[in-house]
Amino acid sequence: MSIELLGDRYHVEHHGDPNGEAVLFLHGFSQSSATWLPVIAELPGMPDGERLHPVLLDLIGHGRSAKPGGAGPYALEHVVEVIETLRVSADLGRIHLVGYSMGGRIALAYAVRYPGSLRTLVLESASFGPRTPEERAAMAERDRALAERLRSSTPEEFAGWWAQMPALASQGDLPDAMREAEAAMRRDNDVRALALATLGAGQGAMPDLWDAASRLPMPLTYLTGTRDERYAALASAAEAEWGLDVRRFAAGHNVHLEAPSQYARTLSEVLAKGREPR
Repeated sequence: MSIELLGDRYHVEHHGDPNGEAVLFLHGFSQSSATWLPVIAELPGMPDGERLHPVLLDLIGHGRSAKPGGAGPYALEHVVEVIETLRVSADLGRIHLVGYSMGGRIALAYAVRYPGSLRTLVLESASFGPRTPEERAAMAERDRALAERLRSSTPEEFAGWWAQMPALASQGDLPDAMREAEAAMRRDNDVRALALATLGAGQGAMPDLWDAASRLPMPLTYLTGTRDERYAALASAAEAEWGLDVRRFAAGHNVHLEAPSQYARTLSEVLAKGREPR
């Protein structure tokens, strides 16, 4: 279904029990909410899975949501307000929030802004923001370079280049049909909108939320692939420094794509934390 949120049209899907506990899934950069379908198809077979109400959202500039030409709707702070507007307008109550990569950064920013709106927070292969001015400057420069590359590429050129990133190398082990479905999702993009999303909600635009994440009141779980060296190391550092609950998978950056059944099983365990007295 298409709904208006803060002036733009967004594609939203509701699955499972409409009276169940809402689980909002946020996809990664250049994906759409369809990336989550294999996971939510597994949830009803998991303990208490029939009690869940998965909600899928195409983020601005992605999938079947609007692709405006101005920068405002892509700003991280605006996207956070869009999510809160969706939660309130759809009467979802306190939600479980699951975010992958870019969607994880957005989910974390939302949790810091609206902690009382969440039952649990699940981050998959997502950063906590740059921790030093030098790191922020480097990330912002990388975002600008990616945006420029997008503006000068076709969707097909971008999808081919993106698939060669080292963090995604493990996807080469997937069946051909799954790899082609992922590639088709990335080809079905407006590169100008992706450039704006890169600048608005890229890693260089994110504040340092390391300390804020360590103090969040809701259960926070981090899902990482052991073949994704950068984010596996980030998870281990947070685990050692402030006791982050980390779940590891034999996968690369995109855990939910590579191991949907194991992911759904872990997710059902993690979401149960939101039902336990605190």
